[in-house]
Amino acid sequence: MKKTLGLLVVVAAAAAVCGVGKAKVSEAPAPSSGYVSPEFIVAAPDGGSVYVTSATGAHVQNVALDGKTLRKWKVESTLVPNTPLNPSGIALSGGNIYVTCGVQAGELQKFALDGKLVKSVAVGHSPCSPVVSSDGKTVFVLNRFANRVSVVDAAEMKVATTVPVLREPFAAAIGAGGKLLFVANMLPYCAATNDVVAAAVSVIDTATKSVRNMLLPNGSTGVRGVCASPDGKSIYVTHTMGRYQLPTTQLERGWMNTAALSVFDGATGAYVNTVLLDDVDRGGANPWGVAVTADGKTLVVAHAGTCERAASSRAPRMCRTILRSSSRSAAASTWAAMVREAS
Repeated sequence: MKKTLGLLVVVAAAAAVCGVGKAKVSEAPAPSSGYVSPEFIVAAPDGGSVYVTSATGAHVQNVALDGKTLRKWKVESTLVPNTPLNPSGIALSGGNIYVTCGVQAGELQKFALDGKLVKSVAVGHSPCSPVVSSDGKTVFVLNRFANRVSVVDAAEMKVATTVPVLREPFAAAIGAGGKLLFVANMLPYCAATNDVVAAAVSVIDTATKSVRNMLLPNGSTGVRGVCASPDGKSIYVTHTMGRYQLPTTQLERGWMNTAALSVFDGATGAYVNTVLLDDVDRGGANPWGVAVTADGKTLVVAHAGTCERAASSRAPRMCRTILRSSSRSAAASTWAAMVREAS
């Protein structure tokens, strides 16, 4: 496994200011002395710039690849004039930017690429992590602390329905053919005294809105990242695994807590297997963001706790091998084994 120091903007916590908002467009001012807290990022359609949300600055910023700010706009409440709202997620589709913001009075806002507000809709408590359907007609918004997914008509900007999930939906991705939405529930939805205490991935049929809750391995929690391979056939989920069944005799070598990556079949929704991300002697604390390169050849995982990213150009090939296998025993038990077996 190759690890290098670096920064990867990843999905994280929900916003801190409540309200329903609109946006004003302005030329980018000189950098302020306040903290901006860049949090979520999407690439512009032409690949020449990115759109970045400010977790504590209540704005969205369009930044060129050379670092120059092209434009930025504030997100403000329409109910309380001049009251800022911090963005909690961003997605881009069909020349439109979708931004979630607010807490109790959460909202999904739709912007043009130049930052002009097109339309907005109230989506309920604690919206985050918007995901646009493959055909661009629907936006799925996770309501983290309401434990549901709001299904929004992208053209009309109206909530068509809501779908209940388990506990704190935090990230999501679309599977192969746009038929399934994989929603990561951050925390377990069960009593701590159960034999199995684990978080789950809610698999939503995008046509019927039916839900299957797929348990991760026992001890799984902190499910923060989800992504799909370019063809949607593989879904990757980052989380930690607490070994609560073991006596706390040591912390080293992953005895109590382990970083993990679970794989799901993007076409059927089936759980495939879980691999461990830790170096035995160093660990890989708090796996968070996960992404696959556009060519599908490299899988990257950000470790928030160690300020590192783990990258493997062989891991996706190994995962494809796992998916083709009729037995889960074909899966590697560790990231290092995954890389070794794919070589």
